[in-house]
Amino acid sequence: LSAKGADGNKLSLYLDEKVTAQLPLELDHPAVRVSVRRSRRGYLRISVSAPLSDFERGSGDRWRMRDQFSQLRPSGRRSIVFRNLYGEAANDSALAVHRELERRGSDLELIWATRDNSVRVPPGARTVLEESAEYYQALGTADYVMVNVHQPDWYRKPEGQILIETFHGYPF
Repeated sequence: LSAKGADGNKLSLYLDEKVTAQLPLELDHPAVRVSVRRSRRGYLRISVSAPLSDFERGSGDRWRMRDQFSQLRPSGRRSIVFRNLYGEAANDSALAVHRELERRGSDLELIWATRDNSVRVPPGARTVLEESAEYYQALGTADYVMVNVHQPDWYRKPEGQILIETFHGYPF
């Protein structure tokens, strides 16, 4: 197997038959999901993704969870969901709001939607992985949702929810 490195030079990786005989490999860890496969051309393909369950990964599963989301309304413990840069960061004005709510001793549960577990969220926050059942539940039952980018096409604000759009400076 070979590939090019960051410097453009060819890299070669030789795998023992004992290893290739075990492919494909799937590693499920609470923090990450790793898949190791050999492509049709013989290249080693390593995929790293969020640790979604088998019932959250497929497009049919997403449609099912979105249908369930459409039935949800704010209820239970009062909460706010922060979603920045498509779940890629916990920053911008949402971070300032998060810190101010903590400073004031707010009773709101502070939830950050993230793409994966590499996104660092502020202390006192609960993280939900985008596209997980927990994400759809949090988004559908939150009293407030604060975003700095547009919402997904399927999102419809539930009755009783307040959507705060900051759009960090671009006209949309």
